[in-house]
Amino acid sequence: MNDLNKNLFFDIKNIIEDGKQNLAIAVNATLTSTYWHIGKRINDNILQNKRAEYGKEIVSSLARQLTDEYGKGFTVKYLGKMMRFAEVFPNNQIVASLMRQLSWTHFKEINYYLCPEGITLIAVGFNLRTDSNTTTTPNGVAQ
Repeated sequence: MNDLNKNLFFDIKNIIEDGKQNLAIAVNATLTSTYWHIGKRINDNILQNKRAEYGKEIVSSLARQLTDEYGKGFTVKYLGKMMRFAEVFPNNQIVASLMRQLSWTHFKEINYYLCPEGITLIAVGFNLRTDSNTTTTPNGVAQ
């Protein structure tokens, strides 16, 4: 292979690899957002009825229906992870900002180590909005 063909090949190879990486990032961000919205929707429904037993029944029934329709990614256990995700990260703006740096796998892992107050600390570290009107800077000052 001459130098011109070699350069062309490596340039195209890099374009393909960049595209594959960008695709993986976009897919992960979409999954993360989808799982947050599922968790939030279930949490909102259960809280609206304010009955723990009702909530267990709903999640179990929903898991059966979703698993029949979409496969094993929607078991009671996974729906619980989505619900915990939306509980620990109640602000979708923080999730949207963090999902550029963190995958769904990262979120699943840190869900069980954080409380909502810990999310505020993450927001401070990443200089993210903690509510719709203020931005928290790395030194903790709201703007």
